[in-house]
Amino acid sequence: MSCSTNGNSSADNLKIKTGQNQDFSGQDFSGQDLTDTNFSFSNLSNANFEDANLLRVNFLHSNLSGANLSFAIANYSIFQMRIY
Repeated sequence: MSCSTNGNSSADNLKIKTGQNQDFSGQDFSGQDLTDTNFSFSNLSNANFEDANLLRVNFLHSNLSGANLSFAIANYSIFQMRIY
């Protein structure tokens, strides 16, 4: 699975093959189709997922403190994590 951000972030052409154990703090994923992305054990603090498609996304043990999940579609996603 790969995707790119929508151009609203400092990493305009970020390619994600797997997000496992990565630092995506402050990243803008708004409006993106992140279906089947693996963000397990990643730092997603203050990331923006507004209106993103999070179908079957793995957030196992991820840091989502301060993340914006407004109106995100998250069917069948795994959300076992600690929020600090």
